[in-house]
Amino acid sequence: MLGSSPEAMLDRSFFDWFDQGDRPEGYQTLTQPYPGHPEQWDGRFRRQDQSLLWAIVSMNSIFDDQGQFQGTHLMLTDVSDRQQTQERLQLSLEAGRMGFWDWNLLTHEIVRSDNLAEIYGVSPGQLPGTFDGSLSLIHPEDRERVKAAIALALVETNPYSLEFRIQPSPDEIRWILGKGRVFKDGNGKAVRMMGIAMDISDRKHTEESLQQTQQRFETFMNYSPVAAYFKDEAGRYLYVNPMLERLWHRPQAGWVGQTDTDLFPQAIAQELQAHDATVLATDQPQEFLETAEHPDGKHYWISWKFPMREPSGRRLLAGISLDITDRKRTQEERDLLLADLESQQQLLSAVLQQMPAGAIVAEAPSGQIVLMNQQVREILGISLTPLITIPDYLHTSYQIFHPDGQPYHPAALPLTRSISTGEVVVEEEMQIQRADGTWVTVLANSGPIRNAEGKIVAAVVTFYDITAQKQAQAEINRYADVVKNIQVGLTVWQLNPGEEPPSFELISANPAASQLAGKDLTRAVGMRIETLFPHLVKTSRIVELQEVLKSSSARDFPEVIYSDDAGKERYCSLKAFPLPSRYLGLAYEDITDRKQAQFALLESEQRFRIMADAAPVYIWLAGTDQQCYYFNQPWLEFTGRTLEEEIGKGWVDGVHPDDLEFCLNTYHQAFDLRQPFEMEYRLRRYDGEYRWVLDRAVPRFSHDGRFEGYVGSCIDISDRKIYESEIKRLNASLERRVSDRTAQLEAANQELESFAYSVSHDLRAPLRHISGFVNLLRKRIEPSLDENSQRYLDIIVKSTHQAEELIDNLLAFSRMARAQMRFIKVDMNQLVKEVRQTLEIQSGDRQIIWEIASLPTVKGEPTMLRLVFQNLLDNAIKYTQRQQPAEITVGFNESDLEFIFFVRDNGIGFDMRYAHKLFGVFQRLHSNPDFVGTGIGLANVRRIIHRHGGRTWAEGEVDLGATFYFSLPKAPEPEQLESASNLLGSTSS
Repeated sequence: MLGSSPEAMLDRSFFDWFDQGDRPEGYQTLTQPYPGHPEQWDGRFRRQDQSLLWAIVSMNSIFDDQGQFQGTHLMLTDVSDRQQTQERLQLSLEAGRMGFWDWNLLTHEIVRSDNLAEIYGVSPGQLPGTFDGSLSLIHPEDRERVKAAIALALVETNPYSLEFRIQPSPDEIRWILGKGRVFKDGNGKAVRMMGIAMDISDRKHTEESLQQTQQRFETFMNYSPVAAYFKDEAGRYLYVNPMLERLWHRPQAGWVGQTDTDLFPQAIAQELQAHDATVLATDQPQEFLETAEHPDGKHYWISWKFPMREPSGRRLLAGISLDITDRKRTQEERDLLLADLESQQQLLSAVLQQMPAGAIVAEAPSGQIVLMNQQVREILGISLTPLITIPDYLHTSYQIFHPDGQPYHPAALPLTRSISTGEVVVEEEMQIQRADGTWVTVLANSGPIRNAEGKIVAAVVTFYDITAQKQAQAEINRYADVVKNIQVGLTVWQLNPGEEPPSFELISANPAASQLAGKDLTRAVGMRIETLFPHLVKTSRIVELQEVLKSSSARDFPEVIYSDDAGKERYCSLKAFPLPSRYLGLAYEDITDRKQAQFALLESEQRFRIMADAAPVYIWLAGTDQQCYYFNQPWLEFTGRTLEEEIGKGWVDGVHPDDLEFCLNTYHQAFDLRQPFEMEYRLRRYDGEYRWVLDRAVPRFSHDGRFEGYVGSCIDISDRKIYESEIKRLNASLERRVSDRTAQLEAANQELESFAYSVSHDLRAPLRHISGFVNLLRKRIEPSLDENSQRYLDIIVKSTHQAEELIDNLLAFSRMARAQMRFIKVDMNQLVKEVRQTLEIQSGDRQIIWEIASLPTVKGEPTMLRLVFQNLLDNAIKYTQRQQPAEITVGFNESDLEFIFFVRDNGIGFDMRYAHKLFGVFQRLHSNPDFVGTGIGLANVRRIIHRHGGRTWAEGEVDLGATFYFSLPKAPEPEQLESASNLLGSTSS
């Protein structure tokens, strides 16, 4: 058994033959005494050739007379074949999602496979150990049925098979297929029951989805606006929808089993049968124009016929026919109907598809497929080709993809993974594209098959088609989402004819229905309709709803007026429609706000027309088509025409021919751009005179931003036009006068400049002579002069210097009006700093407190602006010489148009009564003996600032200081400033 001779085993440890993984447990088990009874243990051993042996070890402990443990007697039983069989069985059960159980009827104990707890959806510890305890997992509604089936099987000892539900938790239900068999002893007594349990939840859910889909299909066919039918290959009708029954006044029983030859004249039957034969021969959908005699005349039909194949393989022909006799139907309606029919065809094709499950077995490690059933070939869309290896999958006519659209590599396929790594794959979703381009969705389960040594020798994969289930679930979810989120109230009612009078009871309602009703309708299931809606549904309305069920046709109640609980009048639209199983659907919507908005709109339009007719302007309205549809009464009175004559484009008849093109271009361009416009044109008055009008218009938009046209107003501006013409004439005259005056001022400026040069030339020579001779006289007689004579000479020299300074300032003043202006950016901070440094040197060691703000950068002539600050700061230093210390402030303010600078001091100030004299030539408010000066500095300041387009002024108070202001525009225009300064040519403010 162990592959060794007795001689080779003597004197060796028995543990040498243990498999490495079982040695610790074996050692612990065999070295412990077990007095009084034998012990068994399952273990793995390694033969001499290293092959694996599964054996049951039976043990008896050996003791001496004193009870001392001496050793252990062992007996081995080879169970390798049984162990391999159990492993293969376990793999098969896991691959098929099945578990087994063994119920001992004598001891009431139950033995289960390891995966049974997973199938039941519970942990292994939650599985009861007895039959009665196991019943607690079964759904209460199925519990008695399971007990009865098992009891019957025990009595009759026949196999049983039953589908029932397991409820592992309050929120989860699983469907189980249970199969079992009873075993008897030699006396015929049932002693054991064995069986399997299979999880069939997915199949049950699929069946429920297919049943719901079938119900939808029947409902759709019942209320479809087109005729639909099915035929077999012999041309016998198998099914017609109610529309076809109503069209020919022939019930279903009159169609089924009949051919076109049985139902129609020979010529028509031959045409229909020829079309059917074309479809079946080509196996392709076809479109035909068919005719048939009807009791009310000849009818024309567009028929779409296409082949179908049932799961059994039987071929069918399906047809959809549309009556096109009524040529009043628009092409748009026909296109919509064709699209709807195409959608119906796709839905019909999806509902009728059914695919079975399949299985594949491949060898390891080559991946050679040794088994592939027919169901697999149908799912993959391949023919009965020779079996291939897994790597050859890349060269097949089908492709397998993950749910995210990524293709499977051969190494990633479930079957490959089970072969290479021993992975057990459970319900892996896969997308398969067949050779013909169609797609299916499958769930795959795979697992390895091992030999006695645990080596993987093969693997099996099973998968089943869930395409119909996925499509059905998506359809269910789509319909559920639509019903849940739609803003229209939807309710389902059941007619209770047993009551007197008959009424409807609520079955279900969507959230919008509860919101519109103002109450939770989910808690009102079973209540009568007149109880829930006493104001909305009267006795007569219930009768009308009963007629909807009888006629099997929907009915609209577009405007129902009722009073709510508060007694206020409300409006509601209702639509009643029949549902399967004699249910009534009721859709309703509260349209009170819409009706009130309509009333408000009518009232608003009426108020607008009254106001428009009373307005002193001419008002018009135009739609999106650029056609005018309204003119107010003043417009009509102005033109002397009727509204019918003006609407549309009639108003253009009154536009002056010379203005017509401009008027229409402006009008049409504004409509294209959706922008306001304004135009002036001449419009003919009722007496034939053309009057100038100003027409202003703006686009109109709805609350949701939709363009709705234009509204415009006109006023008569003929008188204004006359005034504008007169103003232009006067302006032209004024410009001529200004031009003449400018020439005169320029001549005066030239004369002033000539005079200044003449004065400078004529006065400088005598002054130089006086100064020179005084200096010569001082050198000759200065030692003999007394103090008074010395003072007289100083006064003469000082007076000549002041006269020369006066001449220089007068000449600079005359040149100021003619100097060239160059406007650049001037940093006023730097300019003030340089002027201050120059003046501080001249002022000696006087104590002056300076306060200079951060000044802006301006545009101006830098040399002239330097002269401005030089004069103002020099004056501030001069007139504060009596103050200790002197305080001088330079600052600025600003407005939207200009910067305002100022220089403030704490000097002697001035009387504001004489402020108007400050900026005049030779105007001084203080005497020379106290404060020297020529009286031209401030005149130069004013002239410079005027040339920059600014202003100058001053504020002061005697002995309390003075503040001098000047402004500079933020955006000066040099050409205009130059012109203005030349025109002014004066020093007035």
